[in-house]
Amino acid sequence: MISIKYINQIPSAIRRVYQRSIKTVSSLFERSPKHDFFLINKTDKIPISKFPSNSWAIKTDSTTYSVIKVGKKSDPDFLREITTFYDWVNRPLAKCFTGTELKHKIRHYSYRDMKTPANEDINMRKIHIEEFDNMPYFAKQYGSDLKTLSILGKWKTVKNEMQCVSQINDAKKLSILKEEYHPDCRSISVVEYPATLNRESKSQKKELYADIVNNGKMLQIKSLKHSSNVKILQNDDLLPYRFLTDTEKCMELPYYYLKKHNLHNMGIRVEVPSKKVDQNSLAHFSEQDRAIRMRVVPHYRSIAEISAHESEHAYHHSQIGRAGKGAGCYELDCLKEFGPIKKIDELIEAQKYAIASNEYPLKSDPNYAKKHDANYLEIKAIEAGNNAEKEYSLGQKALMSEFRYFPNLKNIF
Repeated sequence: MISIKYINQIPSAIRRVYQRSIKTVSSLFERSPKHDFFLINKTDKIPISKFPSNSWAIKTDSTTYSVIKVGKKSDPDFLREITTFYDWVNRPLAKCFTGTELKHKIRHYSYRDMKTPANEDINMRKIHIEEFDNMPYFAKQYGSDLKTLSILGKWKTVKNEMQCVSQINDAKKLSILKEEYHPDCRSISVVEYPATLNRESKSQKKELYADIVNNGKMLQIKSLKHSSNVKILQNDDLLPYRFLTDTEKCMELPYYYLKKHNLHNMGIRVEVPSKKVDQNSLAHFSEQDRAIRMRVVPHYRSIAEISAHESEHAYHHSQIGRAGKGAGCYELDCLKEFGPIKKIDELIEAQKYAIASNEYPLKSDPNYAKKHDANYLEIKAIEAGNNAEKEYSLGQKALMSEFRYFPNLKNIF
């Protein structure tokens, strides 16, 4: 053993190696928490076709899966079960954790190559972590007899976290979007760390923090804070909706557009995902049972556009009712709630809606697609959807230009 008084006389590089070796030897005599775990059993990779249908774990588009169970030497009652799903090249697609003193937790993985606006070719691994008390439930209804106008405070998810690790040449870039759910709000943090290997200084770190709350009618941002190198689009009413998951956007955005037509208290139900939507469609509005039904919208389609499109159909039928041309409960309720249309131009437009509704083609019609696209209700709904997409994309592009290492997907932010 080298005497302590001579250590400072040793060259610094050699001294660091020596001190590390002493630390390593010392650690051998300490009990590591990892050494407390032991493997109970492990299954090799099994074809996904044999995955049990009653499992709580979420089945993904994988080819195989495996399950391991872990115990603790210090706690005989401890149990941790980890189910892992793999793709065709044996990369993990998801890890599902459950067990003692652990909320259900899922860690999703995805892999892709992408090019940033600065023309940097990067390889990215996205990790999306979900932690929840119970399996999520997606169904809700707003109405005059329902005072809670948001699923805020009712989400059963505890925490979401998306980590994007980007490999840029020989450096790495880490971006994290974290969401924590509380009874009265959702806390958001978005952080982009400087690239490794001294490519960027610590001052390049970008940060944004906010709480999403319900003001009684709509979602809004509370306590917005961000670093000086992050610019936020001013007067962006859609900002609180940008941090929702895709399924939550499908739930919430229709009510945002219904509110623009003052229809948010008419008891319109939103169902996501709905099995009643035709396989050739992504969504529909049914005036008979007062529902907007949506399937989970794929990443290449805009949730804002589809939400505004179906909300516009709800507006059409409210106007048909107010024009005295409606026969269904929803249309008659709108007439009772808002009264007859008094403006001539508005009445003429509503009568066009009524004619188009009567002429709406049946799906059994061999010329359905052509007649559907030419129907006045669809023309106006497509116009509303396109306008919503333009409005939504303004703030989205602003955020994505600030945090540009997140996936360049249609519905992120």
